Amino acid sequence: MDAADEAKTRGNRFFQEGQYQQAIDAFTEAISIDPSNAVYYSNRSGAYLKVNKAALAVTDARKVVELRPDWPKGYSRLGTALFYQKKYTEAKAAYEKGLTKDATDANLKDGLKNASAALSGVGAPQTLRQLCWETTHAKFRTFQFALRALQIVSFVLYWTAGWGSPDFAAFCFANFFKLAAINYVSFLAYNHGTPKLTQAYAQRLVMDPATQSLLFSLLFWFSTPYALALFPILANELVHFASFAGSLLLAVNSSLGSTLETQVFDRVMPFVVVRHIFCSASHRGMKLVGPSTLSLDVLY
Repeated sequence: MDAADEAKTRGNRFFQEGQYQQAIDAFTEAISIDPSNAVYYSNRSGAYLKVNKAALAVTDARKVVELRPDWPKGYSRLGTALFYQKKYTEAKAAYEKGLTKDATDANLKDGLKNASAALSGVGAPQTLRQLCWETTHAKFRTFQFALRALQIVSFVLYWTAGWGSPDFAAFCFANFFKLAAINYVSFLAYNHGTPKLTQAYAQRLVMDPATQSLLFSLLFWFSTPYALALFPILANELVHFASFAGSLLLAVNSSLGSTLETQVFDRVMPFVVVRHIFCSASHRGMKLVGPSTLSLDVLY
């Protein structure tokens, strides 16, 4: 491994650990060694967005497109950075350009949906039909919502009825992680398509944060109950559950939906997802279908 790739690997590690400024420094080091490598600019663009430096993220994303005009990832990076700046027309154009390079790219498709929705001023599905089952995307969100509801039930039963029965507690514990595993497997299949025995497909799976959550869930599904293991998965799933629950309440014109959104969800989401996703319509049931559906967290 040469010095540039070593710096990139170090940057990827910093990124995954949430040390974004250190990641930026490492990617910058890699770029200084090899300024013609588009991957380094792509990774630094994602890191810049994590620290709310959208202008620099756009500059790097444009460099990616310049260096590798046929790489869909560059257009995904550019669209994401422009969306962050609320330049929805330009973001939409970037996503559309990327889809001419790879018409099946899930991140580009989702980005295009968000940009189009932002341009049209559509903040959330207006009816239960639109929200729950009108499209494949809506049906999948509903399926995930049901799984998350069952996970929450398993969690509550573990901490209540489970205390009086070790066997029942073990059942609830295993059921919680079994449902989580089903959720993550279905998300990976939905986001990446039919499994393929290719290096590119394997790389996408390995780099998807949902894969780490899946492995975590599989490990504890078959292990002795350990109460604290429930909380990392529960915290993530509660965010998505609350997002969809709020959208359901809004769809039936319930004032509780608005209260949940403004008094609870709007205060929590900036600490959970990237700010530009939160500020868009994504927290209103449009985008939060999995642990991390944007390409922002996928490095190379």
